[in-house]
Amino acid sequence: MAEDSRAAVSVRPSELRPWTLAADSGRPRYAQLRDSIVRRITAGEWRSGDMLPSELAVAAEYGVAPGTVRKAFDQLVANGVILRQHGRGTFVATFDWPGALTRFFRMAADDGSREMPVGQVVRHEAGPATRHEAERLSLPNDARVIRFVRLRMFGSVPTIVERFVVPYALFPDLGKHRPTMARPGLYEYYGRKYGILITHARENLRAVAADEEDAELLGLDCGAPLLEIDRLAMSMQERAVEWRISRCNTAKHHYRTELT
Repeated sequence: MAEDSRAAVSVRPSELRPWTLAADSGRPRYAQLRDSIVRRITAGEWRSGDMLPSELAVAAEYGVAPGTVRKAFDQLVANGVILRQHGRGTFVATFDWPGALTRFFRMAADDGSREMPVGQVVRHEAGPATRHEAERLSLPNDARVIRFVRLRMFGSVPTIVERFVVPYALFPDLGKHRPTMARPGLYEYYGRKYGILITHARENLRAVAADEEDAELLGLDCGAPLLEIDRLAMSMQERAVEWRISRCNTAKHHYRTELT
């Protein structure tokens, strides 16, 4: 879901609102600064492709040492929020730079090619969180959630059934955006629409047998082998934002990761 390309925009320190860090928060100043920059990005002050002020300018604005800014920037780079371009400056990451669309999607065809599957929302509902949902998303027992079932297809071939749940408090009207939910880049949409920036995820994989709904949606026999990916999507602040269970037909695809 790449946005239209446009020239990077430099923002002068004098044009920025004054921001300060809490002196007695108990959190490291670089972490406070990192989170403040994320809030300003999600609020639209700096958009994808915009040039950020220099580290010295940010240090002056917040009243911190340049090393504090450098450490905050390092974490933002590591999480794909910003990009450093040698000789040019530091920019808010765009979603059309190489690898961005597949950062959170590891399924590849057996010939090694990768493509982002389109989606079809099968159903969604809002209601009280179950005990397990509340535990996984670190929610209070009386919290409400929105649940989705989405079928994802490579070309016209149904390949993945996704069941995911999000806190209602973060995404109160998400169920109204079914056309958007069917497109790739849902995490980008979370950032643009709701200011929720997902930077990393925790995954567990295992083999499972297709249940009746899996079999019907994927055109398989009940009990057919599937790869299950249990993912907890996290914000920069280590808040659980989405819990997703994906069940994948790996007859022509496999889960691919790169070890460094």
